[in-house]
Amino acid sequence: MIYLHKILPALASPIMALLVLAILSVFTRPRWIKAVTLLVFLLATNPILANRAIAWLERDFPPAPLAAVGPLETVIVLSGMAKPIQTPKGETFFEFNAAVDRIEAGLMLVQSGRADTLILTRGQLPWSVGEPEGEFLRDVAIARGIDPARITLTDHAENTAQEARAIAALIAPGMTVGLVTSAFHMPRALQVFAAEGIDARPIAVDYRQNFNHITAMDFIPSAEALEDMSFFVRELIGRAYYALRT
Repeated sequence: MIYLHKILPALASPIMALLVLAILSVFTRPRWIKAVTLLVFLLATNPILANRAIAWLERDFPPAPLAAVGPLETVIVLSGMAKPIQTPKGETFFEFNAAVDRIEAGLMLVQSGRADTLILTRGQLPWSVGEPEGEFLRDVAIARGIDPARITLTDHAENTAQEARAIAALIAPGMTVGLVTSAFHMPRALQVFAAEGIDARPIAVDYRQNFNHITAMDFIPSAEALEDMSFFVRELIGRAYYALRT
């Protein structure tokens, strides 16, 4: 099922739409197809539109200081901030990606006393190499001075729904729980956690929208904008899927 979750958004992405239109424009004569191809390209690669799309995903959870959070009995940090890499000898270790704010927020809340314990998820896709991400994050937390007794790891999970199910088995009803994930991902995460009976306080981080002033560069088509628009479509499909499922 996880393969289907990854394939369907790819088929509906702007990149796939451009590919189909490009093929049609080569093998068909109508000029309107070429015009549509150009229009889709300009829209999908426009930095301003792409940034507005990302901002829309994050609109429900505007940035807020972590100092305003708490008190919490436990804080949950969802996986998705590290990638496994390998040396030429096959040794595997991790590097953080842009979502590193997730674990940083979780550590800050525990270290500041705003959360008593920390829950990390053993998130891992079937094709991933190395240990589950949560085990790496536990080592990072311990290296930052967190008492191992205050850290709990879930069972293995391949997606947000499985993470929520695994966490529901670990926490007691009525616990004061904080949920840390990326701002774009928070609506979907809260939805699946609520379906498992978990009433979590949202702690959104990892904002991807650009807060800078618009410049002339924002009117030039870019690969980054195309990536953001593809990301936008993928997240919309994910939200629709969980909305129908729950």
